[in-house]
Amino acid sequence: MNRRAVPALRRLAPCLLRAASACATTSGRVAPTSAAALEAELLQVDRDFAAAAAATDMAAAVGRFFASDGVEFATGEPPVVGIEAVRRSFADLPGVLRWQPRTATAGASGDLGVTTGDFQFEQRGDATHPPKVGHGKYVTVWRRGADGLWKVKIDVGNASPPPAAP
Repeated sequence: MNRRAVPALRRLAPCLLRAASACATTSGRVAPTSAAALEAELLQVDRDFAAAAAATDMAAAVGRFFASDGVEFATGEPPVVGIEAVRRSFADLPGVLRWQPRTATAGASGDLGVTTGDFQFEQRGDATHPPKVGHGKYVTVWRRGADGLWKVKIDVGNASPPPAAP
């Protein structure tokens, strides 16, 4: 390579890196390049998680959306660490957990993000206990893996009063 080509390549390299980064794919889609696009993607993956939990069961959805080293922090309970332990903790859930993502924030690196929202737990009744409905809020920390998929790294939920009547 001649000496005049080296400075030209040095000027061109950052442009090529930006172009390659903009064309990187995740699951066959073009990777989001703006904070707004990443936040929209995070909200959608959280909605997909909620839909999967409603369509199958929570333990199965955890298996699909949690990172292998994910941690669940539930109100009044010790942390549950690891996907299999989290799955077991939801296997005998005495009711239905539903949630609605409200906000998302993405890290500048594009591999970490946070969603927040509200949840409702509809506990089944039995012969001695009437059904109950609990409400709460949550924060979920998401990490994008090398495969481009978002997985739950940390999930924290706590109880709150029922929403005010409209």
